[in-house]
Amino acid sequence: MMDQPVKSTLSAQGGQPDFAELLKKYKKKSRGKEVWRSFKKNKIAMVGLFIFSIIIICTIFADLIVPYNDAIAQTAAPASGVFLIYYLHHASKLRRRLGG
Repeated sequence: MMDQPVKSTLSAQGGQPDFAELLKKYKKKSRGKEVWRSFKKNKIAMVGLFIFSIIIICTIFADLIVPYNDAIAQTAAPASGVFLIYYLHHASKLRRRLGG
């Protein structure tokens, strides 16, 4: 735990401890630095952070990546009613099965 002996923290003036040196050696690290250090050791967490960062960057610059065009959006086909019919059919089957 102690890399240097206590004698090295004594100043040349009468063997008094050099408090500046002791403070540097035993200074408590901030919580953020401790978390970041342990986070860097976990490779899966770093991959997740990288993917999350890419998603955030794409979200921020989405308009530059794929500009929105009103003309294309208005000519696009409306949502099909087939999905609604399919959903209602299976929902009624589920209600009958559950007794409702």
